[in-house]
Amino acid sequence: TIGSLSRDEFLTVTGFEAPSVPFADVVGRVLFDGRSVVNAQVTLTSSTGETVRSITNGFGYFTFRGVETGQNYTISVRSKLYAFEETEIRVNGPTEVTVTANSR
Repeated sequence: TIGSLSRDEFLTVTGFEAPSVPFADVVGRVLFDGRSVVNAQVTLTSSTGETVRSITNGFGYFTFRGVETGQNYTISVRSKLYAFEETEIRVNGPTEVTVTANSR
């Protein structure tokens, strides 16, 4: 027995909506010709113009923690050696992104 319910009875909950995740991580990797781009500056810009920055690690990975979900963002990458186009993403939960350089 749980509370006033026996093991043969079911509890029905109505009008309940599972909470959405308000924040999520955006993780990714920056590559050129299949190889990691190290020490590149990665910028995440919201549709309202707010920006946060990250630097790629020795394997080309970057992380943005606690990004507001349900929003569109632009990812831009700056590197001394390579050129990149901006990448548009929508964050609805944990998001993975791969950004590849166009040229040297």
